[in-house]
Amino acid sequence: MGSPIGPIAADIVMQRVLNIASENSPLRIGFIKKYVDNLLVSIHENDVDLVVDHFNSVHPKIQFSMEMEVNGVLPYLDMEIHRGENNSLSTTWYAKPSSSLRMLNYRSGHSLHTIINVGRGFIKRVRALTTKSGENTNDNIARILRKNDFPNRVIQRLLREEGQQNSTTTDQLYFNTISYVRGISEKLGKKITEKTGKKVAFQPVTKVRKFFSRIKDPIPKDNKCDVVYEIPCGGCEKSYIGTTGQQLKKRLQQHKNDTKLPIRNPNVSSLCTHVTETGHRFKFEETKILDTHRNYGKRLLLEMIHIKTNMDKVVNKRSDVDGLSAIYAGLLQGSHS
Repeated sequence: MGSPIGPIAADIVMQRVLNIASENSPLRIGFIKKYVDNLLVSIHENDVDLVVDHFNSVHPKIQFSMEMEVNGVLPYLDMEIHRGENNSLSTTWYAKPSSSLRMLNYRSGHSLHTIINVGRGFIKRVRALTTKSGENTNDNIARILRKNDFPNRVIQRLLREEGQQNSTTTDQLYFNTISYVRGISEKLGKKITEKTGKKVAFQPVTKVRKFFSRIKDPIPKDNKCDVVYEIPCGGCEKSYIGTTGQQLKKRLQQHKNDTKLPIRNPNVSSLCTHVTETGHRFKFEETKILDTHRNYGKRLLLEMIHIKTNMDKVVNKRSDVDGLSAIYAGLLQGSHS
């Protein structure tokens, strides 16, 4: 749906459609269950031909299609709903014929802990969605796990975990994230947990996007937002480092306006102060982007790190790095020396 607010808006609209369709409805409806834009409806058999027309009459741009049960079975989301004797309902896990049934491959570049948890989650999901008595899910689970290169010994161990409950806690967990390197990260993560008491989450070094070309055109430098930038001075070897959340070209235009002669406020920025004191002009067309981050606090930290690392080469004031932690300052000082 594109935007994070899309599912919320869809749910609100669908609920409004249901409210309108239910008011003074001639349909004999047993129940309606809704998940986003998918409806599960129990309706009198004589009203089947009317239900789609009735729902489609609510709004011309919101149109429904209908799928009916066949031989007492109806697929709905990840389930097949079975209607038995006395109209009792039961469910089994279901995947569409077009599904590749792929999940995180056992031989992928992730930690074994992550891969095993993916298998556990899949088994839990299949069993939770299967309520039909006498249904044996193990063969189906094993077939799909083997398709994703899970060894038989691992599959059998995971299947034997049926009924075991993981311990739950209401305490909030905090994780440190490190890149995963097989054989090293496990030991390093254990040491971090022992020393800090915090859990460690691994992220793969190789991402899927590495193997695919970008389908979007690159954003021109001047149109980028949330950046840390560096502007070189045209009269000396120093430069100015700043950050902005707006488009870079808009921020540079503000700098140009601030340094037009006569300069009205030389203290508006370190850049203006340098121009006022030396008469130098900055090379705005040679501006470089040093870092990007959407979070303002983290972007401000990146700006201070770049200033601290190049303190002798920038026109920024020393007060510009007052907010930098002494730990960062010590590490940067050591690496710089």
